Amino acid sequence: MYWSIHQYPSLAARRRAARQDIVRAALKQNRSGFGFRLLVVFAAVVAGAIGAGSRFAPTARLLDFRTWIAPIAGALFIYAYLLVEINGTIHAAVKKYLASKKR
Repeated sequence: MYWSIHQYPSLAARRRAARQDIVRAALKQNRSGFGFRLLVVFAAVVAGAIGAGSRFAPTARLLDFRTWIAPIAGALFIYAYLLVEINGTIHAAVKKYLASKKR
């Protein structure tokens, strides 16, 4: 499991800027909808936090623990989503891009 794009073995010997350029080019080449999917995830988390906040803490008690559950759960959900993208779609795109450059 990779925690960052910088841990990919195929990118380990490259400078940080070069790694980011390769990932950007790989996503562009494979026409990945990463940006759109990330936007949808953020919108869902914000909508869920607003909905949960109005449902579970209607009196807006700032120090009530239920007020903080939705944002923390949302942050964990975004982190888990990014890990799935890093280990799935992005990694596959980088491998495909580097394989096409070797030919």
